[in-house]
Amino acid sequence: MADPPLRLFVSVELPQHVRGALSTSIERLRSSLGDAYRWVRPEAVHLTLRFLGNVEQERVAELAAALEAAVGPLAAFELRLDGTGVFPNARAPSVVWAGLGGESAALVRLVAAVGTATAGVGEPAESRPYVPHLTLGRVRGRLGTRDAGELAARLRELTYEGTAPFRVDGVSLMQSEIGPAGARYTRLAYAPLG
Repeated sequence: MADPPLRLFVSVELPQHVRGALSTSIERLRSSLGDAYRWVRPEAVHLTLRFLGNVEQERVAELAAALEAAVGPLAAFELRLDGTGVFPNARAPSVVWAGLGGESAALVRLVAAVGTATAGVGEPAESRPYVPHLTLGRVRGRLGTRDAGELAARLRELTYEGTAPFRVDGVSLMQSEIGPAGARYTRLAYAPLG
C-alpha cells in the first residue's frame, strides 16, 4: 500500500523580527475587531510562493532537487513589510493581509523559478497574477457594511515603518498538516539562493 500524499507548498520563512511585528499587528486587530475573524498564529505566517496541494511522498526528493536547481542561480534579495489589505475587496473581505515591498522584481523572478521547478506537480499553477502578501487572518462568514468599514479603518492604522527589511536567501518546501488546533507546518527541504 502506498503512503498517503502530503499537502505541500513552497514558501519563504520569515525572521523573528518580522514575526514580532506581525504578532503585534494581529493582536491589535484581534483586540479591536472582535470574534468575526480567525487570526493566524504569528509563528505560522509565511510567504507562500506556490501551493502544491497533495503530492505523493515519493516526489519530495525530486521536488527538493528541482527547487535547488531552479533557485540556486538567483541572488539573495531584500523585502520589507509594506501596508495592509484584504482579498477579494474592501466591500466583501475574506482574507486580511500584510503587504510586502522592496526588491519586487527579484521576488517575481523567484516565483517564476519556483513555478518552473514545480510545474506538473500537485495543483495547477494559479492563473491570477501573483500578489505577494502575508495572511494575518480570515473572516468568519460575511461582514456587514459597518464591520467592513471598521476593518478598513483598523488596517489604515497599522504601519510597519520601524520594521527592518529582511533578506530572502532561500525557499522552503513545507508540509501542511491540518488539525483541530489549526495548521502545523514542517520544513521538508530548503533550497538556498545564490
